[in-house]
Amino acid sequence: QMQAEMGKREEQSFQRAEADIRQAIQDVPELKPLAQNLLVDRTPEGLRIQLVDQERYSMFASGSSAPADATRRLLSTVAKIVQNLPNSIAIAGHTDAVPFPRGAQYTNWELSSDRANAARRTMIEAGLSQARIARVVGRADTEPLIADNPNDPRNRRISIILLRDIPAS
Repeated sequence: QMQAEMGKREEQSFQRAEADIRQAIQDVPELKPLAQNLLVDRTPEGLRIQLVDQERYSMFASGSSAPADATRRLLSTVAKIVQNLPNSIAIAGHTDAVPFPRGAQYTNWELSSDRANAARRTMIEAGLSQARIARVVGRADTEPLIADNPNDPRNRRISIILLRDIPAS
């Protein structure tokens, strides 16, 4: 029963964090257009916050791990909200399936890893404790958001997961 109560409290804190992130985006004029780039859902692992590219807006310049200014602000906003929660955090970078030019030494594996690390650095600069980071991984194009179109820009994204302390029931 105690574990169920702790799980319920954790879910409530996830709901508050989601609401706070959505409200913060609405409150900051330059972030408001990025509301469509934000996906928040629950997974067995925890609260997943995804910053997703769109057809006309990329979170990072093509082929680059440098976040756009608005992406940096959005990551900082997320960091400021989740820093008050106790959960460990996992960060994953994802790419679409568009390959780099033939003979390139850089691939979607490096790109997705570098973008995940750039997100980690930005969140730490915004005040998130480095000790909270459980893992940072690059997934390349192995976990597409839009599975039936691996080249869809929405497959390019950063996933930030607040890991559950209490297993989902």
